[in-house]
Amino acid sequence: MFKKFKNFVKGVGLSVLKTVKTGLGWEHIRNFARDIPLPTKGAVREHKERLKSNLEREGEYRSAGFEKVLEGWGIESDADIAYAIKAKKVKMFCGMAIAALFLGYWAYDLLFASKSLFWRSMDGFACLSFACAGLVAAVEAIWRIRILKNRRFVPFLVWLTTFGGLRREAGTA
Repeated sequence: MFKKFKNFVKGVGLSVLKTVKTGLGWEHIRNFARDIPLPTKGAVREHKERLKSNLEREGEYRSAGFEKVLEGWGIESDADIAYAIKAKKVKMFCGMAIAALFLGYWAYDLLFASKSLFWRSMDGFACLSFACAGLVAAVEAIWRIRILKNRRFVPFLVWLTTFGGLRREAGTA
């Protein structure tokens, strides 16, 4: 009698576990993860070559002068410089607005929303991702505005390490 009951419970338990497993979609998740393409050597090689060409172009811009930078950015005249500065100011404003919008939503979500920790974490990750993208766009726009106003090319990383041009580069007066 006890053995029959034990087998019955075991059978019901397995069917419940199978139902839960199917209901949560584990098989779909496993199939999705299996079908995600892994990066190939060609894709990595392509990014490596692009990075190398960007670094070479940076060296060309530093040695050739400001006109080469303007040519590379597609700016042909002083009127185009003024237009490019206005366009970059708009991009900077939009990037900061996006960052402020998503950070504000994240703060509201943390303080007032009644969600589980999982959904708060997911919302926070999404909001921080978009906020960081907006900040990167704004910083890039500020960098290009400074280059166009000063009429002198400074690589982005050098500009960042001098705190956005607030501290002079090492070796310059």
